[in-house]
Amino acid sequence: MWIKRRGLVVAAGAVLAFVLCACSPIEISRSGPGEAGVSPPPAPRGSLHGVPITTLDIGVRSGISTPRQVVVRDEVAWEDLWAEHTTGRASVPVPNVDFGSQMVLAVFLGEKPSSGYAVTILDAAERDGNLVVDVEVSVPPAGMSELTILTYPYHMVMVPQTEGRVEFATTETTRPRAR
Repeated sequence: MWIKRRGLVVAAGAVLAFVLCACSPIEISRSGPGEAGVSPPPAPRGSLHGVPITTLDIGVRSGISTPRQVVVRDEVAWEDLWAEHTTGRASVPVPNVDFGSQMVLAVFLGEKPSSGYAVTILDAAERDGNLVVDVEVSVPPAGMSELTILTYPYHMVMVPQTEGRVEFATTETTRPRAR
């Protein structure tokens, strides 16, 4: 009798461990300076092609409500972009960028009707004297219930300064359904 009961307890424990491991919790964290919300994808750092990328800010709450891709090569333009981006938020300090050797790349998706949208600058590579920036835009799966809240997804990174043209190559993906 004791052996049967012990076996049942072990089996129940194994099933419980499997169920708990299979569940993916919703993670709440900071998604940008001074901003709380559902956590964005991990901020990429580094590059497969030798052009280092450093994330300056990423999230879903920007003051920029229209879609745009931006290249910033000087301090004045950076301060103007940052001021527009942080409109409506408490004073958020401008990240330090040495424009003698660095520049800023930013992608703003503009206003989206719900949660579930994200943008990530994945990589940057020099090709034929130009900089090609790989961008991934994630959209929610069709028919999936999302929070009905306006979002403004964005990603801003710092890369080495280049005089060549910058080209943004965007790929759209559907975010996988949570289990």
